[in-house]
Amino acid sequence: MRIAVVHGPNLNLLGVREPELYGTVTLAEIDGRISALASELGIEVEAFQSNFEGAILDYLARSRDRGDGVLGTPAGLGHTTVALHDGPSSRFTSPIRPPGRPSAEAPGSPRPQSGPSRALACKAIF
Repeated sequence: MRIAVVHGPNLNLLGVREPELYGTVTLAEIDGRISALASELGIEVEAFQSNFEGAILDYLARSRDRGDGVLGTPAGLGHTTVALHDGPSSRFTSPIRPPGRPSAEAPGSPRPQSGPSRALACKAIF
């Protein structure tokens, strides 16, 4: 089994940016923990992070036939994007991911702590 792990904008700053809100663990440490657990479970993971929505769309399009699912933290894109929503999680044929592949969102912080403008989310990639 192969899972794409996709991280959205500014998650490359984890551990440095607002540690009181997001903690001190870096994205590299998170990816390491994911890889270690996946290895124990016999799952192959490929991690990708970008600050650009288009780069994330391109990555998902390139990897659509190479994996069995997507786990992602869309960050701010979880509140604003329609393009990511239309592609990977569409129940219809999409240019990003064929229907029937599982996907899940792993939010970086509890929604209420992210601020009032982020209380509601567009179900981005997930």
